[in-house]
Amino acid sequence: MNQEEIVEYWIKASDSDFELSKNLFSNKRFSYCLFFVHLSTEKLLKGLIVHKTSNPAPYEHNLVRLAEAAGIKYSEEQLAVKL
Repeated sequence: MNQEEIVEYWIKASDSDFELSKNLFSNKRFSYCLFFVHLSTEKLLKGLIVHKTSNPAPYEHNLVRLAEAAGIKYSEEQLAVKL
């Protein structure tokens, strides 16, 4: 697979997971819905990493670390949020 095909794979996989999450939400399966939203976001970030760096997607599930690897910057306000 070339880089474009890999990015397209991550986008399609993300779209599929997001569609499933909407179905789970409408059926009030909220914890599963959140899991698939996380998975969808993870896959989009991996596609962005491949697109921007031409490197394979990392074996990582932490969305913050993936966002950083994709070059996403956080505002001071976002960094100040305590969960």
